[in-house]
Amino acid sequence: MTTKSDTLIDENYKFIKQQLAAIDPADIVAQRLVLETLHSSALEPLDVTYEEVRCPGTTRPAIWCKPLVAFLNHAILYTHGGAGFAGSPQSHRKIAGHIAKASGCPALVIDYRLVPEHPFPAGLLDALAAYKWMLETIPAHNIAVVGDSMGGNLAISLVLKARETGLAPPSAIVAISPWLDMEQFGTSIRDNIDRDLLASPGTFAQISKLYLGETCPQDPFANPLYGEYHGFPPMFLTAGGAEMLADNATRLGERAQAAGAHVEVEVVPDMQHVFPFMAGNSKVADRTVEKIGHFIKINLNLL
Repeated sequence: MTTKSDTLIDENYKFIKQQLAAIDPADIVAQRLVLETLHSSALEPLDVTYEEVRCPGTTRPAIWCKPLVAFLNHAILYTHGGAGFAGSPQSHRKIAGHIAKASGCPALVIDYRLVPEHPFPAGLLDALAAYKWMLETIPAHNIAVVGDSMGGNLAISLVLKARETGLAPPSAIVAISPWLDMEQFGTSIRDNIDRDLLASPGTFAQISKLYLGETCPQDPFANPLYGEYHGFPPMFLTAGGAEMLADNATRLGERAQAAGAHVEVEVVPDMQHVFPFMAGNSKVADRTVEKIGHFIKINLNLL
């Protein structure tokens, strides 16, 4: 049963949507400031410390989210969301901290170049550089890659790109409400148009153009729905049943499973985009965070 605390994000998203509607669409800076408040639905995770660090591929410092009780020499590389033009390590510090605590693995929330100043593949190359940096001290089989929204896209495309360049893949991938479809071909983008409290009609088409620049929308590194998943690491995909991007997760799951990959998919009824932002304040969000933590532990051989 959904409780009042499970809809905390609803009011936050309604407020953010109202603020965005009042801003000139060309004012990217103002939109970024509004979206920086996405984390406000999350409670500060207990027993997690934070440390800024400079690593390749970032313009702003990345943030280590370190649980007080953690496994040695294991880590999560976290790629934040924000539709490719917003978001930061700071805006996603709390959700990453909750996942770090649930998995017992420190999480590095990386920064990457944003559109429209830096179209694809700039952000992907920054994420790849951060992954290479992490591999200098932590073996790939002890790493999980996690991302939300456009960061979920990056988490998957990062592993596709790592494989192409001959890098060892991580042992687990988690994508929370991933935005993958650069062509808007899904059904949920229409079916949930009146239920999604954050996105607006036309949002995805507009931002896709910013993100892609001159890139083809069927490029598998920009649109992982066209990726090849034979031999891919295990994936956990989650989405909210009320969001316009809900079937991005299910469609990727079907494609990857058809290629023989191990995939776990959940679509949580009535939940909004990146509903785990409510971690610490919502039992529904907390259950998904615990599932993510368990999935990471299992696939990094920590259980």
